[in-house]
Amino acid sequence: MSGGPDPIDRLADRVGIERRYWDVSGREYHAPDDTVIALLSAMGFQAGSAPERRETLEEIEADERTRLLPPCYRLPASGEQVLPLPAAGAGDRDALDWRIETEAGEVVEGGDFFSALPWCDDTSGRRLFRPPNPLPLGRHRLELRLGSAQTFTTLIVPPDKAYGVAAAAGQDARLWGATAPLYGLRSARNFGIGDYSDLAALAEVLAGRGADFLGINPVHALYPGEPWRASPYSPSNRLFLNTAHIAPDRVAEFAGNAAAEDHLARNAEGLKAVRAGDLVDYGAVDAILRPLFEILYDRFKTAAADDRRAAFTAFCTRGGIRLRRQAIYDALAEHFAAPERGFSGSGDWPDAYRNSQNPAVARFAAEHADRVGFYTYLQWLADEQLDTAQVRAKAAGMAFGLYLDLAIGATPGGAETWSDPGAYGRGVSLGAPPDAFAPNGQNWSIVPFNPRALADRGFEPFAALLAAVMRHAGLIRIDHVLGLARNFWIPEGGLPGAYVRFPLDDLLAVAAIESRRAGTVIVGEDLGNVPEGLRGRMEETDILGCRVVYFEKEWDGRFRPPEHYPCRVIAAIGTHDLPTLAGFWAGRDIDWRERNGRAAEAVAADRRERAEERRQLAALLSPNDPASCAPDGEVVPDLVVERLHRRLAQSPAALAALRLEDALGEVEQANLPGTVDGHPNWCRRLPVAVEELGDDRRVTRLAGIMNGERGRKSDPSP
Repeated sequence: MSGGPDPIDRLADRVGIERRYWDVSGREYHAPDDTVIALLSAMGFQAGSAPERRETLEEIEADERTRLLPPCYRLPASGEQVLPLPAAGAGDRDALDWRIETEAGEVVEGGDFFSALPWCDDTSGRRLFRPPNPLPLGRHRLELRLGSAQTFTTLIVPPDKAYGVAAAAGQDARLWGATAPLYGLRSARNFGIGDYSDLAALAEVLAGRGADFLGINPVHALYPGEPWRASPYSPSNRLFLNTAHIAPDRVAEFAGNAAAEDHLARNAEGLKAVRAGDLVDYGAVDAILRPLFEILYDRFKTAAADDRRAAFTAFCTRGGIRLRRQAIYDALAEHFAAPERGFSGSGDWPDAYRNSQNPAVARFAAEHADRVGFYTYLQWLADEQLDTAQVRAKAAGMAFGLYLDLAIGATPGGAETWSDPGAYGRGVSLGAPPDAFAPNGQNWSIVPFNPRALADRGFEPFAALLAAVMRHAGLIRIDHVLGLARNFWIPEGGLPGAYVRFPLDDLLAVAAIESRRAGTVIVGEDLGNVPEGLRGRMEETDILGCRVVYFEKEWDGRFRPPEHYPCRVIAAIGTHDLPTLAGFWAGRDIDWRERNGRAAEAVAADRRERAEERRQLAALLSPNDPASCAPDGEVVPDLVVERLHRRLAQSPAALAALRLEDALGEVEQANLPGTVDGHPNWCRRLPVAVEELGDDRRVTRLAGIMNGERGRKSDPSP
């Protein structure tokens, strides 16, 4: 092993760690050596000492010299599919073998470099490999053997573009839809939390008012024994569903079930209380639902019809090992639950159970087959009901139906990382660098994908996530799409973070493949410190961006007129992490931050800035008479609400979103970033029941505005 200077900078650059970066204000940061070493270790590299770093760099460079192809290679779906290889050496021209296994499992193989295709030479002396038949859309595995060199690579064959709005709704379509918190839906029949049946009913109501999509928070699997862990953006597993949203009274095993009726009769008072509450009481809801789900599972085991059993078996077959590991994880979490904290993550389990492939886990699953079956059954029910919601939304006339959300990552110790730890970084969390909003930066306690592992595995884990979310959606949102280009990794132990580059073009190609397969339009949340060139590549791929009124400002602080927004975006007033329109006007988010300890001087500055923002918004909506919008009032005028939605609808944006909280005049926001116990995040319920929303005057009025400005042929509002 050679000596010499520490190659830490070269090594960091080679694996995609950016030592220097700039925040949104233009301030420069430099990641210290300790941070770089921690991030290298998180990727699986030996880098604790200078000699180890030299050896690691030499291994990387040697691998690159000897590989016939990179780990992944993109080929066009139309046109000539050719792979350039290194120039032929003196002794390797007669020792070639190749084998292609397509994503569908078809195998083609051959050899003999000189006598026939797929080999040829070009004028530069490179060897060119042409597949004997054009490869279809997808990710295919190519194995090359040339002399002593052997290479496995993934051939990515993407479409020219992802499935776009034009494909779904026609050229130049300008559509609108609504967003709402699923957990916060109120109905006469639900169990104190919005469920998948409420979702279907709301989609039908909104379709009748002209909406073409209904967007909700992520519905990834959470922690069934820890109902207080309610953040949809801190999931246990993004491949599976949140079973708390199952509507038990819509399950086949509920009808005529005397045990279920008795359970509800004994819990009548508790059910009445959770239905009436303004906040979701997750613990009380779980105490009613969990025993009821177990009653339904008992009925399924003993009395399910043959066709229902066959459907369950088919679901298990389709879910495969990933579904089984999800169910085993939930059973283990229940088994190792501590009385003082409920269920536990895999980091709290005995060592023998922290690895999903350990024989102890297999023995546990065999010994607790009934509990594994129970959690599999719940996933099946959730999948059935979400599928039904999408079918009903489309049948009601929505162009897209459900607009589902893919969270940026999963929590450490959850089912996703326990099931497949090799796909993720170790000992790091995703977050954001310091900025004016968060001077100390943000740590989201979310585990990132390992870009090295993704490439080595042909991006299959990423493709599987997309397919899982697209399965029941006509439109999906990729949270923090900036992460396809780079992610901010924060090591454990208090070290500063740094950006890690990701293979953007490969990830966009995979996203386009899955989008075309599912017939699902993709929206990327491109808010924040956007990497240079990302929005251009999104537009080329036909992935929509986001434009949020609160963030769209000119250099002088004025709000950008919505008619200046781009076409290939979804436009909205705010998001779940931002105040409602009424809350923004009243400065309610500032009140909450003051209550949570924000310094008095900072609060005063926030209030001055908000007052100026109100004036600027009034000037945007009524340039000749801004006083008519009452910029200094604490209650947002109806005139502001209607004019702002009209301007939003008039924008060239392909899609516009009406937030139901804004339509209903809600002051409080869904989530206050940076808080855990200091704000009731992810539990606020809408004040109007699903059954009544279609007749609500405010919803009807704004729906009429959206229809009129978005070019609807007829206005479905009464």
